[in-house]
Formats: sequence, structure tokens, C-alpha cells
Amino acid sequence: MTIHTALKPGSVISAVCDSTPIEGEVICVDLTRKIIVLQTTSSGRRDTYDVILVRTDFLRDIKTVREGTVPVYPELNISKLAERIKRNERIQQEKQKFYRPGVPSEVRELVEHIEKTLTEVVWDDPNIIVMEHTKICPPYKEDNVLVNSESTIATRQTAHVRKIVCERFSQAHACRFKDSTWIEIPFLQTTT
Repeated sequence: MTIHTALKPGSVISAVCDSTPIEGEVICVDLTRKIIVLQTTSSGRRDTYDVILVRTDFLRDIKTVREGTVPVYPELNISKLAERIKRNERIQQEKQKFYRPGVPSEVRELVEHIEKTLTEVVWDDPNIIVMEHTKICPPYKEDNVLVNSESTIATRQTAHVRKIVCERFSQAHACRFKDSTWIEIPFLQTTT
């Protein structure tokens, strides 16, 4: 059986590659580069798969286990993709503002900490704007986290941002959330 007849997307094949038997569904065939992409069942959890790229030069004893139909992939919405690309470019441009001269290093560290969970962080000199509803003013502590609007979503987002900022500065002092207000609890210092 030749490579051209056996390797059709959607079909399941078995072959030997470097004296190792492999079996999987053909996802893609690139005859010019002599590469196929196989999807094999993973040895781990159910419904998980491994994807293997194999050069056809290394395949021997190719057999079609099951003929399959070419999978129908959903249509791509080009306008949605273009919009997503533009949005990601805007986000990257906003992130670059944090690395301009004159931006304090503590701001950069705080933003990097916030961006671990939230993506919409903007520099509005000298303030940090998070998700459009929350403003962090200098000196960038949990007491300086302010809400921009009075909607319930905005207050919840601001409470979440306060918690993140408090986490960031937890090495210096502890924070506690009580009755919708933040209370700073200084660490006890003992003298010996």
C-alpha cells in the first residue's frame, strides 16, 4: 500500500516507526514535506489524545485499520478573528506602557502580579486601571484601590482587585476583609 492511498484524513492506520508500532487517526497529510499528523489515544485519562508528527520516510508496514470520512471543520469567522487580533494588539500596546521610563518598579511588579489572574490592566499615569472599574492610586497599596462606578459588578471587581493587591503586599503586613471594608493588621514584632 502506498503512502498516497493509505494516508487519508479521518482514516485510522497502523504502522511501524523505528521498530515501534503506532496506531492512530490521520489528522493531516503533507505529502510535499512527507509528514503526517496522527492522533492517538493517550495512556492517561479518557477522552485525551496525543498528537504525533511522523515523517513518512520512517513509516513501514502501513495498514488501514478503518476507512474514515474527512472531518468537517467549522467555518472560520474571519471578522471575529481580525477583531481578536486587534484587541490583543491593543492589550500588548497597553502593557508596553508599564515599561516606559518613569514608571516605578513597584508598579511593574504589582501589574505583573495582577495580570496573573486579570488581563485588563492599563497604565493611566500615575494610576493603574483594572477592568475599567477599578483604579489603584499611588502609593499602590490596598487602601488606594478605588471603585470608579457604583454598580454591583464594579464593587465586586474592586473587592477582588483589593484582595490581589493585599496578597502582593502580604510580606509587609496582613490584611483582612470585614463587612465590605479592608482592615490592615500589622504584624506583631517581638523583641528579644
